[in-house]
Amino acid sequence: MTVNPSERIAPGVRAYLAGEVAAAGGREVSFVAQVDRDGVVTGARTVARGTVDMVLALPGVAQRGEMLLHNHPSGRLDPSGPDLDVASRLHDGGVGFGIIDNGATAIYVVVEVPHDRVVLRIDPFDVVDTLGEGGPVAQQLGQYEDRRSQRDMAAYIADGYNDGGVQLLEAGTGVGKSFAYLVPALHWARVNGERTVVSTNTINLQEQLWARTCPCCAARSATRPTPRRSHCSRGGGTISASRECIRRSPRSGRCWSRTSSTS
Repeated sequence: MTVNPSERIAPGVRAYLAGEVAAAGGREVSFVAQVDRDGVVTGARTVARGTVDMVLALPGVAQRGEMLLHNHPSGRLDPSGPDLDVASRLHDGGVGFGIIDNGATAIYVVVEVPHDRVVLRIDPFDVVDTLGEGGPVAQQLGQYEDRRSQRDMAAYIADGYNDGGVQLLEAGTGVGKSFAYLVPALHWARVNGERTVVSTNTINLQEQLWARTCPCCAARSATRPTPRRSHCSRGGGTISASRECIRRSPRSGRCWSRTSSTS
């Protein structure tokens, strides 16, 4: 958006930006800017100088939470195709992108600096209680065998959601692995709205998860029932099939997938 620079660029920074552009003979100059929580540019440093119509967008010069700025000598702040490509890549790395005029009297913010969203932790004890002898899953199934190893595995997976990183867990037959990872996954989805991808080695296991385990967990894992969407994709060409579905009309019905909502 184009706004009054007094709202988006601190006065001292505005003078610095204009001075650097003037020192470069009015050519394009690239800056890395520091931005506060309100989106105001509070500091900047020069990282590259170019010609009257281009400047290098150096990879890695801006850190997450910063913004890459450059000027358009023409005074027109419309982003070019290359500008949009750079802005898209920077956003993926947590960096914003903006364009200023030579005097830093106007700024067009192409991409705001992304801010990390708040992530809520799930309680491993709540996850374990869901799988306990008197828990909601046991009530749903009727005949249910309390398995300590299953509850331990679920607690480890809950910690993995909370702390991030990579987990590698191995469990033998009879542990109840499906419930052990689906219950914490649904707890995480309920409080954070994030999806979990489950990849199976066999179609039989996929069918079991889709038709029996997922509906049971979804119905009883949350203290406050919330509608959830689950999606099933199958076939050796799942990735290719998914890309093909994007290109086709949603009404074509030719995608190897099924979607349902459970609550």
